[in-house]
Amino acid sequence: MAVVGADAQSVNKSSEQLAEDIRIILVKKLTQNRIEYSQKSLIENGLLTLLFITLLVLFFWITTKVFPWLNEKLSLSEGKIIKTISLKGKELIKSSSQIAILRVLLQGLRLAISLFAIYQFIVALLKRWPYTDWLAISFSNFYKVGDRVQLGGNVGDVIDIGILRTTLMECRQ
Repeated sequence: MAVVGADAQSVNKSSEQLAEDIRIILVKKLTQNRIEYSQKSLIENGLLTLLFITLLVLFFWITTKVFPWLNEKLSLSEGKIIKTISLKGKELIKSSSQIAILRVLLQGLRLAISLFAIYQFIVALLKRWPYTDWLAISFSNFYKVGDRVQLGGNVGDVIDIGILRTTLMECRQ
């Protein structure tokens, strides 16, 4: 990468100082990538992924035991704990209606908790695995080929989105 005088003037540095700053940034980034993609890091990520999968399976197993148990307890409590709501001698809501409402709410709660657990699992995987950043960028439409983006002090047009890198064509403003 060549540093021209206009680049150096735009940041009030000499060409040599700017080139050295860029070299330091590149060395730091390469070292960071070496650590991120190392075998030790991949093994740690694999073990954590197995832990996440185990916890997710355990969570679903617990919900298959707890929610039916709660549903059964609701059925047994009909007329005992939950009484019919009356106003001036007229029945407003029977205990069986209250239990039906509670069952629907319980099923909705189970669905909401399950969806949240799956969401957390996916987010944890995306954070753990370095190659999944590409999936997040590709499918979330943060930016696409042809967009103008600013990264730090650099402004450029996105010309390619790959698995390991996004290529920008640098622009002047």
